[in-house]
Amino acid sequence: MIELNCETDFVARNELFVQLAADIAHTTAFLTEHVPSPNFFQPCPLDALNDAPLVSQGNPNLRLPSTVSSSIQNLIAKVGERVSLKRAVAVVHNPLQGHSGTLGLRLASYLHGSSGFHGRIGSLAVLALKAPDLANHLASETFVQDLERLERAVARQITGFETSTVQSTTDETSLYNQPFMVTGGQVTVGAALSEWGRERGMTKEGEEGGVEVLEFAKWTVGEDVL
Repeated sequence: MIELNCETDFVARNELFVQLAADIAHTTAFLTEHVPSPNFFQPCPLDALNDAPLVSQGNPNLRLPSTVSSSIQNLIAKVGERVSLKRAVAVVHNPLQGHSGTLGLRLASYLHGSSGFHGRIGSLAVLALKAPDLANHLASETFVQDLERLERAVARQITGFETSTVQSTTDETSLYNQPFMVTGGQVTVGAALSEWGRERGMTKEGEEGGVEVLEFAKWTVGEDVL
């Protein structure tokens, strides 16, 4: 996920701006490396990203003959407006080992005020799937379709609410304590995730596992960056 800023909505909707944002996001994914950390989200240093060869979103194996920085300058010359790269982050994690197909990771995303793959508020969330026969669940087309709808709902929840943490016993802005929009607010996000896993045979009553949100990132265009 990246934040690429311009000065007007007219340029933000320009095809050249949209394509460059997609290319920079793909370049971030290629450039960011795993470092020893308990966090899934790794910020990509802007100095390294600006100097990196731009990677095509349409053809990731194609390295374009310009850097991220020079591509931004070329766009500025074409649209006549200031364009700046503010921040970039990628989800980086070593392959899971030693779980024999019982644990998997999924990435959920949602954009508010979006057009394609860009918008004003965006969120990414890393979800863990835990089940003794997880591979069999993922082989089911119906299960995967249901999972994709759940992932979108979770990411949309993070984007739409003032969400500060995943779980907390006291903080009402914690994701798991919020009324889940997709259920009409009848149950909390935490309870809904547990129920979703049980209904699909991932866990039994009282067992741990199923679906769990591990970490998320939520950005609003123009907000202060600490």
